[in-house]
Amino acid sequence: MGYVPLPPQLRSVLQVGQAGELSEAHLEMLLDLREDDFLEVKRELPPPKKNRELAADIAAFANGSGGLLLFGVEEEDDVLSALNPLDAAGAELKIRQVVAGNIFPPLNVAVDVIPSATQETLAFVAVTVPPSSLAPHAVTTERSELRYVVRDGPGKRNMGESEVASRYAGRFVTGQQRLDLLQGATESLRSRLVQRPGSVRLIVGIAPQVAGSQRISQNFFDETPRWLTGVADELPLGNEFHRWRFSVAAGFRRIILSHEGGVDAELYGDGIGVLVASLQPPSRSELRVASVPDVMGAIKDDELSVFLMAALMLLGRHVVRCGAGGDLDVWVSLWAQEPVTLYGWATDGMSGSGYRRLTDEPVTVAERIINVASLGDVADPGPKLVAASHILVSDLTSGFGVPDAKQTDTDGRLHPRHFGMTTVVACCSGPNLTTWKSCGNLRTDISQFREFR
Repeated sequence: MGYVPLPPQLRSVLQVGQAGELSEAHLEMLLDLREDDFLEVKRELPPPKKNRELAADIAAFANGSGGLLLFGVEEEDDVLSALNPLDAAGAELKIRQVVAGNIFPPLNVAVDVIPSATQETLAFVAVTVPPSSLAPHAVTTERSELRYVVRDGPGKRNMGESEVASRYAGRFVTGQQRLDLLQGATESLRSRLVQRPGSVRLIVGIAPQVAGSQRISQNFFDETPRWLTGVADELPLGNEFHRWRFSVAAGFRRIILSHEGGVDAELYGDGIGVLVASLQPPSRSELRVASVPDVMGAIKDDELSVFLMAALMLLGRHVVRCGAGGDLDVWVSLWAQEPVTLYGWATDGMSGSGYRRLTDEPVTVAERIINVASLGDVADPGPKLVAASHILVSDLTSGFGVPDAKQTDTDGRLHPRHFGMTTVVACCSGPNLTTWKSCGNLRTDISQFREFR
């Protein structure tokens, strides 16, 4: 699957975000820790006759708060005591087959092989299990019955009937409840912002079908700046988003983010998130017709595309971080006190390059647009994110009489000639676009962007 973070208790100790970043030196740092709700170790990979027990170990983490299962580490009285690298050939495939064939509903885990620094042919195996929005997960028994287990300290226990029933009942939040919660979160964020005459803001909100249960603890709060940096490393886009230099504060059951460039967000423990970004009008030097008298209340369609992609990925990653899931209700709107004019970048040999008006008259913006997106489409920086943002941006621009966003398409491609110079320099040139292309299998011709330099 995509991004699967280590349990927060281990991220704070190891100072890495995912098991794929671990080395043998990191594993040595875990020695003398106790096995707990979030950590279990085994000296060897289990034989085939123990496959169901392996499935139960993994499902127990998913039915709790997630965890890390390490192979090649010894314990004594539940205390990690020594590293014992093993032959990991075929281990990833075996573990994935065990998970696929024995855990219901299906569960996504990350399986990483960590090479030994001292024995070239041996390694350690790490299975990272995120808290699951589809819990409770059952495992099959030898009698083809279903068993529900959950972590309990250094071991696991069977879940009681009422416990299983409660988890099933809490799995889904109704559509209207999601929209009501998203409305409340949006109003909470808007209430602390000052909307100045002529300013236009983009509002993006996400509510997952299956709510998470992340407590806004001190540890969760302390890790948020590092988490933001990790997201930015994979999607290095956006003018005011660039480098994601947010100030972080704690609110009631939420994290509050503020950026001096005009980006604010509120992220809730159930996975709901709302982000508001100030959109900048084109400068007079960027205008194709320099005599345009006033560009207040104007927005650029390329900046709209860039900001929406960045917002979707940030909010999607927050859903994953909270253990929420399912499809997402996505709420997108423009917030302005006055009618808005849409500008788009144009290039030709006759009139030169610059932003031109795409609407004859300013338009009173729609209150909100509601759509449904897949978590897998927006949480990772690939073509699916670009395609999802294209649909939403097109919904917004259609209110101005422009049916399709020009910068992207439904196949997940970027179209360089429709990005203006300022947006390209700030967001899409040099190492930024190269990094994004390598992380997300981005579909575009980088050389076409570089011609704007």
